[in-house]
This record gives sequence, C-alpha cells and structure tokens, in this order.
Amino acid sequence: MDGLKKRYSLLDQGFGEGQEQVAEFLDEQEQDQIIEELRLQNERANSFFKKALAFVSLMMVILYLIFLYEIMTSSSNPIIPLPISEHIYSYAPYQMIATLSSIGALISSIFLLQAPNFTMIHIYVGAFLSIIPNIIAIHTEK
Repeated sequence: MDGLKKRYSLLDQGFGEGQEQVAEFLDEQEQDQIIEELRLQNERANSFFKKALAFVSLMMVILYLIFLYEIMTSSSNPIIPLPISEHIYSYAPYQMIATLSSIGALISSIFLLQAPNFTMIHIYVGAFLSIIPNIIAIHTEK
C-alpha cells in the first residue's frame, strides 16, 4: 500500500517538461492484495455504520416504549417523551396503533441492518409498518 501511495504522490506532483513520465503498473498479485485490503476496509466501515444505525433505531424504540407507557397510563392526552422542560401533549388520533406500528418498523429496520440474508417480504413489512403512522398523522388536527 505504501508503494501505491508513493506512486500516486509522484504522479500528483507532476514532472517537468524535460523529465520523462514513467507509468508503473502493478502486477496481478499486488492488485489482488490492494483489492483485498480495500474490501476489508469497506466491510469494517459498513459494519460500523450498520451498528450505529441500529443503535439510533434502538434509542427511538426506547422513546416509543416510554410514549406507549404514557398512552396506557394517561386518561387524557399523553405527554410526548422529549427531554425538554415543558410538557408537549399528543393530540394525534389512534396513538396506540401509530406507536405500535412505529415500534414494529424500527424493530424491522434493526433486523434488516443486522441480518445477513433477508427477502423482499422483510422489506415490504418494514415499509408497510412505517407508512401507517404517516397516514394517521396526515389527518391530525389540534
């Protein structure tokens, strides 16, 4: 890899008009080695981002579970669980259905991020579960 960086840095610097520009090609073994290193770096980066997205989804599931508890224990409009000083009340219709489908959509997204093999059915289920709260929210009036 260091040899490749040196070659690129020489090409980036450019040569004078009197100097001859020599192209150095990598043999097949060096190419395979570089490709394998890049593939491993790509897999590590993808794994990190999948775990980060799954973590964010898990944090959202926790917020929805808190909101679900608030829906079940509140006799009037439940409080949205946001870490701010004033209370914000939810006036959305069908709050239980929207909350449960949001939790289902987040869990399916965590599954899709972590599963090595999944089918289109898994994607359709996640998309369907994520559409339900949006359709309910369209008709929300205060």
